[in-house]
Amino acid sequence: NGRPGKAPDVCYTWWTLASVELLRGRCGKASTETAADLVDELDMADFFDLSDLRGFIAKCMCSAGGVAAHPGDDPDPFHTFFGLAGLSLLDHADTSRTGAKPWLASISPVLAMPVSYVP
Repeated sequence: NGRPGKAPDVCYTWWTLASVELLRGRCGKASTETAADLVDELDMADFFDLSDLRGFIAKCMCSAGGVAAHPGDDPDPFHTFFGLAGLSLLDHADTSRTGAKPWLASISPVLAMPVSYVP
C-alpha cells in the first residue's frame, strides 16, 4: 500500500522494493557504518512477504496481456512496466534466498532499466 487510504497498486511493488534495494547499498557504500550498512545485511524477505507481493502482481495480470494497477482493472503500459520491474526485483530477491534461477533480467533500482544496459 502506498499513501494512507489509497488502494494497493501494482506499481508500489517497484517503488517499495527499489527503495529497499537502494537502502541496502546497491548504489555504493558510505565510508562509515550507517543505517544503510545495517539494512544491507538484511534480506528482502525481512521487509516484505515476497510470495504475497508476487501473488498480488499475478492478480493484476490480464489474460490478454499487460498488468493493471488493481485486480480487475484494465492493463496499461505504466503499470505493466513497473509491475514487471517489481517482479524482476522479487525474482532476484528469491534467487538470493533459494538459489533458483531468475527468469527476468536484473533491473537497476536507480534507473529502472535492465542492468545489462547500464554503463
